[in-house]
Amino acid sequence: MLNKYTYSLLLMLLSSPCVLASTATEPLGNTLLAQGSIQAERAGAQAALKRLSPVYRTDVIRSGKESTAQFRMIDDAYIDLHENSELRLHEYQLKSDGKSGNVVMELISGGLRTISGAIGKQDKAAYQLKTPTATIGIRGTFYEVSLTKEGMYLAAWKGGITVKSYSGACNTAIGVGQKANFAFVDNNGQCKLLEEAPRVFTPKAPKAKTQGTALAMNAKELN
Repeated sequence: MLNKYTYSLLLMLLSSPCVLASTATEPLGNTLLAQGSIQAERAGAQAALKRLSPVYRTDVIRSGKESTAQFRMIDDAYIDLHENSELRLHEYQLKSDGKSGNVVMELISGGLRTISGAIGKQDKAAYQLKTPTATIGIRGTFYEVSLTKEGMYLAAWKGGITVKSYSGACNTAIGVGQKANFAFVDNNGQCKLLEEAPRVFTPKAPKAKTQGTALAMNAKELN
């Protein structure tokens, strides 16, 4: 049995804000670049994100008009958020081995371009990007998503992705080893493979926006 002193010490440690913070407020990544208006909705409040600002679980990150942001996540993944976009970080957990974990994000509006990190390399099912019409999985990937009024455009710039619509009408893959590198999913969940990069992706191939950005450097490493 615990004596009175040990019990009191344990109770004090468990109720300490510092102990709670180590699990509840541990950063999932950091902001590498913030151009324009970049906001994170956190615990009902708005926080402006600047360079080196941390991002946390359940953050809803929003970019304004002519605003973009880049993030480096805890598994060395990179996310480039387009203008007028909204991204929710449901879950981003890296286990102690530094190789496994799980990712669940939700692109609510706008678009993003991302290089996946360690999570998902061992277990592809551990990574999910949810969108209004479908769920996206990875197969070692540098990919891009753009949501428009008519539906969703997808590009697999390196590696490949899987696409499963909630309606069940689409279950396909694009990228390396597949028939196409680009696809379109309409608002009913129907998908169509595209032979060329759609105009919504400009530029058509990834390139550096600013010298030395992490996303640009990793794109070179993948080539």
